[in-house]
Amino acid sequence: MGKMLGAADLTDPKKQASLIDAQATAAIKDGLNKDGAITMPPFGDKLSDREIKALVAYVRTLKK
Repeated sequence: MGKMLGAADLTDPKKQASLIDAQATAAIKDGLNKDGAITMPPFGDKLSDREIKALVAYVRTLKK
């Protein structure tokens, strides 16, 4: 389903290497937009900074 939605393959080592923690944190907190369309909703109002930091750390474990 992620491919159909254009989601990044977070298991890809090259994608992981290009993803800076600050960018991942901002994407989770503020969401993502492409050409005015929301591609990922923001979660900053649902997750604490500590939870977002833990989520970024978890995403790092997905690398193959």
